[in-house]
Amino acid sequence: MRTQLELVVIGTYAAALFVLSLFSLNRYVMISLFRRFRRLPRPGPPEPSQWPRVTVQLPVFNELYVAERLIRSACALDYPRALLQIQVLDDSTDETLALTQRLVRRYRARGIQIEHLHRTNRTGYKAGALAYGLERATGEFVAVFDADFVIPRDFLRRTVPYFSDARVGVVQARWDYLNEEYSLLTRVTALGLSGQFVIEQPARDRGGLFLTFNGTAGVLRASAIRDAGGWQHDTLTEDLDLSYRAQLAGWRIVYLPAMPCPSELPPDMHALKTQQYRWTKGSQETARKLIKPLWTAPIPVWQKLQGSAHLLGNAVYPFLLLVGLLNPVVMYIAHHDRVRISWPISAYFLLSLGGTFSYYAAAVKEIHPDWRRRMAYFPLFLAASIGLSVYNAQAAIEGLIGRRTPFLRTPKYNLTDARSRSTRRRRYRTAFTHSTVAELLLGTYTATAFLYAAFVGEWGALPFLLLFAVGYLLVGGYSIAHLVGTRGPRPQAEADPAISGTVVPAALDVRQVPQAMSRLLPLVLMALLLHCGGDRDAVVESDGAPDSAAAAVLPPGTVGVDSLPLVEKNANYEILPAGPGVARGMIWFRDTASTFDWRIRASGLTGGRAYRVQLTVDGHAFDVASARADYDGVLSAAGRLFTFKDHVCMGATSDAPVPIDGAHRIGIVIKDDGAARSGGGDGGGVTGARSGTAPCSGNGDGDFAARLSELRELQFTGT
Repeated sequence: MRTQLELVVIGTYAAALFVLSLFSLNRYVMISLFRRFRRLPRPGPPEPSQWPRVTVQLPVFNELYVAERLIRSACALDYPRALLQIQVLDDSTDETLALTQRLVRRYRARGIQIEHLHRTNRTGYKAGALAYGLERATGEFVAVFDADFVIPRDFLRRTVPYFSDARVGVVQARWDYLNEEYSLLTRVTALGLSGQFVIEQPARDRGGLFLTFNGTAGVLRASAIRDAGGWQHDTLTEDLDLSYRAQLAGWRIVYLPAMPCPSELPPDMHALKTQQYRWTKGSQETARKLIKPLWTAPIPVWQKLQGSAHLLGNAVYPFLLLVGLLNPVVMYIAHHDRVRISWPISAYFLLSLGGTFSYYAAAVKEIHPDWRRRMAYFPLFLAASIGLSVYNAQAAIEGLIGRRTPFLRTPKYNLTDARSRSTRRRRYRTAFTHSTVAELLLGTYTATAFLYAAFVGEWGALPFLLLFAVGYLLVGGYSIAHLVGTRGPRPQAEADPAISGTVVPAALDVRQVPQAMSRLLPLVLMALLLHCGGDRDAVVESDGAPDSAAAAVLPPGTVGVDSLPLVEKNANYEILPAGPGVARGMIWFRDTASTFDWRIRASGLTGGRAYRVQLTVDGHAFDVASARADYDGVLSAAGRLFTFKDHVCMGATSDAPVPIDGAHRIGIVIKDDGAARSGGGDGGGVTGARSGTAPCSGNGDGDFAARLSELRELQFTGT
């Protein structure tokens, strides 16, 4: 009985490894196709004699931090205005709705054909919004961009000419990343996505295989959408679903690897898991829906095989999880029965791993001169893929069995690099899922097996066990770290009215965590240290008013108004030099006819410590507010300075009123202030410093009524 059970375990383990190796070995096929066609020129089509009408669709749902950036880039497209229609498909239920409405009115007043379409019934989520916009679209072609993308000015002029071929239904651009260097997590994520967008998509395109419209950064022929059956929302990946239906109907997809479109990677584990869950489950839902039509279609068997491998690619996660569960068991059996299988298993794993390594190495080398440095993250990428297998295995199984769940949006924060670390993620509270507990328990289980294997001398099993232990602990630790770093209301998953009995991924109340995780506290602390190391540099951030300037990186020193693409020209900006006890970074000013508004948010300060906020005008310093940083080291302040006869009148002591008009340098600095008294229980209050200066238009001291405003968009950074 014992021997039979052992054989079942080893057989199951070997079968799971074999399935994983098949998908890994298919990487060699993609590399071969890519290299075969890489050197073959693909001449671009000539510009059309008459440009067609294009509708740009911008689906938005509660995208407060990135909506303005998206709309601004759409309105800046280099395309004949008379032939361009822009649709803001805004299903938002928060402040984003008012922001997008205001932006649409502004750009419409400038002569741009832009309209705001708002649905109160979110049937079909993104697919429903796109279908709703398509009914009202006037363009022959439809360009789609998600909220986390920035549209290049020449995007339409470089993509639309490919539709001169009447068989082309979709033109897809390559994703690029604004925040690849933001953190270790984004670097690893970018590496993981590079294979698809640099190797697989071009290989499938040039090799005559089915490929994917990626849901954004692409242009579709409106007639092809309708011919394929339109946007459908019975899967979570409406883009993959439409892509295969369109190709089965005879339409071609053209992929342009030389047309990068910048986007934003998820900056925390919660956002990454949400994105991965949707992609994994949606792909398996699409496979369940379209595998049969694919195999009954009059296309070559090779296309059917590669299409099936493409659709079922995420089905590897249950097998990867199974391998992780059985690794310690197989190692124990091998040691107990003196069966030397650890070395053969490790060798087989490394052999199949070669395809995966070559796949990503070729991708990174193709677009990055420093590819060797970037490939150093490959072991972490493998580990993270293993750690995500817990969450993704659940998603894959749910997709294959047809369990319906709502569309979960990926939080987006408008963070570009490590200097722009922000507290805006607090707005999107992370839910503590059962998968996090499972990841940490599996990590402990595998780490224990690793120590046991080292103790008994099962050296061949050590690399395998170490990789899995690191993967589970890494993902679980990051999940806890990002849970601790968030506050605010927990996001509620909304049910699609078209789905009866909607089921959402299980979540735990954070109050249940202490008892369940008490034994894992050392591991959690280690993950927190990995996550937070180097992130506590003091940074001052703008809360970004809608009328503020476009994002820009400022060098130290003074920047004049004519050197930036400002919406409002009546402003000067300065990044103050760093010094002991001085936080520096982003600021925002707006000078109107009678007031001078300022806002500031600083992070990386000492929690609970008192600070004073100073405004400087051409070297004159004025204490305008005092505050106490909250427990996370975050301080927010805002104020309004009333001007009188071109002079600033503020609630602080000054030798003489200082002219604001014509000032060469204006800045805000935060310094330690042990005497400051404010903040209340949460440290968020701001108190105006009063002094006895001359009244401003009978208003007494300057009005420094401050507010804790939510960040809207990162505006300016200094180094």
